[in-house]
Amino acid sequence: MLLTGLRVWLAVVGSLALFSAIQSFVSGSAITAKIYTHTSTPIRNEDALLTARLFGVWTSLSATVRLLAAADVKNRKMYFAALVSFIIAFVHFISEAAIYETASLTAPGLIIPVIVSGLSIVWMVAMLPFILSQGEIRKNQ
Repeated sequence: MLLTGLRVWLAVVGSLALFSAIQSFVSGSAITAKIYTHTSTPIRNEDALLTARLFGVWTSLSATVRLLAAADVKNRKMYFAALVSFIIAFVHFISEAAIYETASLTAPGLIIPVIVSGLSIVWMVAMLPFILSQGEIRKNQ
């Protein structure tokens, strides 16, 4: 039951990330403006558009990893790749707020990814013993 829920969660999160990536390419700097709200220097439009495209590429990659993990949640390599993608996202967004001060944790564009990645990390780590034991069973068959 929990594994099915995790599979659905990964599929939903991956699909939403794919939609977000498409928005990054279509709407340009609008999506990054919702996240990086506390810049100390004005950002040139060219830089904002480049940032949006880079964000779109990263988000496309993480969406792909998460969707593949959802398709075969018992595949250890895909499971760990998805887990690491959530850890990278969590660290990135927290560091933008806490270290670089380019974003605010109260901004919806930042708090939502922090909550989603944090919950995903907790859920995936909690499911690790089951995933590891399933891998051993699959190996012996």
